[in-house]
Amino acid sequence: MPTSRTYNAIRNTLFGLGGQAFAAVLGILCRTIFVRLLDENYLGINGLFANILSVLSLMELGIAPAMVYSMYKPLAEENYEKLSSLLRLYRKAYLIIALAIGLVGMGLVPFLSFFMKEVPAGISIEYIRIVFLFVLASTVISYFYAYKGSVLIADQKNFINVVYKNGMEFVKYGGQVAVLAVCWWQNIHAGTAFLLYLSVQILTNFITNFLIARRVDRMYPFLKNKGALPLLKEEKQELVKNVGGLFCHKIGGVVLNGTDNMIISVFIGVGVVGLYNNYLMLINLIKMALEQVINSITASIGNLFATEDQNHTYRVFKTTMFLNYLAYGFSFICFWNLLSPFVAWWLGDKWLIGNATLLVVLLHFLFNGLQQAVVAFSNASGIFWATRYKPFLECIVNLGVSIWLAKEIGLPGVFIGTVASFFSSFWIGAYVLYKKAFSLSVMRYFLRFGLYTGMSVAVAFGLQFVCNLIFTEAMLWQIVLRFAVCAIGSVCLVLPFVKTEEFSYIKKLLSSMLGKIKGKVCKAK
Repeated sequence: MPTSRTYNAIRNTLFGLGGQAFAAVLGILCRTIFVRLLDENYLGINGLFANILSVLSLMELGIAPAMVYSMYKPLAEENYEKLSSLLRLYRKAYLIIALAIGLVGMGLVPFLSFFMKEVPAGISIEYIRIVFLFVLASTVISYFYAYKGSVLIADQKNFINVVYKNGMEFVKYGGQVAVLAVCWWQNIHAGTAFLLYLSVQILTNFITNFLIARRVDRMYPFLKNKGALPLLKEEKQELVKNVGGLFCHKIGGVVLNGTDNMIISVFIGVGVVGLYNNYLMLINLIKMALEQVINSITASIGNLFATEDQNHTYRVFKTTMFLNYLAYGFSFICFWNLLSPFVAWWLGDKWLIGNATLLVVLLHFLFNGLQQAVVAFSNASGIFWATRYKPFLECIVNLGVSIWLAKEIGLPGVFIGTVASFFSSFWIGAYVLYKKAFSLSVMRYFLRFGLYTGMSVAVAFGLQFVCNLIFTEAMLWQIVLRFAVCAIGSVCLVLPFVKTEEFSYIKKLLSSMLGKIKGKVCKAK
């Protein structure tokens, strides 16, 4: 990679990881206070409504990735008039999307009880409808000004988005903690406290996008050009085609990741949603951090496709997949050995879920993570349309198997359906990428995927055997030592690959970076 592209990718990654770590600490603190002052039903309702709104977000159609992809070329060519035209179109699209989500969401209000096996005791259906309107407002407001942040992503400056978003995350979590603490101190009813908690989220969502929009206006003043011409017919057709392909993928993503809470609520109970969502929050903190890394380098990958040959691009893909394996494999190992002891120490035994459920959830986390390199390179290369049918297969398998097994075996069945849907279709994206972008056989990918999965699971279970022999209680010092054992044992993930091309590539990159840092330090002296 050229130095500027590498520098942009690393800068975006470091800002993303730092911001995510900061948000993680605040999120755990806020959740701790939440579960102490409100019961699992409020947490379950919040998780359920978040799922419902994620389904409504299908109306976004996949415009955001298509928007970023369409900006790569005009930014590289400094075609500011084209950028202005694109932003005008996206602004109109986002306003329409916000209005549509708001109207459909309000239309669901009378039918919310259908999404629950039973209305929780002590909470009226009228109150539940008010809560839904608050969550709906938070979602709708998030679309205002949001389109401008895409310019920063396409221009390899996503670190600016991260700074603003994580700064406001601090304000949001701080405000929510303060609200809950004051409500507890003043003995204010839990229902009122929850609505105030959601009000802070609504306000900070709006302020975040407003501040990012202001920054974009200052950095790219030409975007305010009101005389920009509309896009050509051919350009609109290409954009519509990409949006269509991405919309199909968005359907698959929402059904795969955004319906579990609804199925649990309908067939098992909204309280169980609350139990699962504590695990989900912890998993998502790491998942979002790792996805932040991929998102940070997607623009650089787009530049890579535009400037390098297939062989070099494939070498970078293999390296990216290897780094994904190390990151997600290590996370899988830690989650399998640390999550339940941590939840027991953090919240108490009553918040635990069974090991069978946890294993299936974590396997899906691992499988999804190993596929992120394919997702990133597919998005950057623009092959949205070629895999447009893949998500529909995911939807059919996920909903069918999850609902069937939820009735038969309960909570683990919901997530077995999610894993089944992944394996029914994950090969499609890899096949298209290898054929169209690399002109290679996809069997190479399947072998890597199987090897990386097998190594991660084997090391995780081996370290579990060791940890369970040594540590027998959910105490903080034992959890810390469990992590140390996992960190040391995870070296086994690397050992079989020290002679590979991708490992050598990473060594050279790190050596080059350290050399530059050392040179700057010497000059400073």
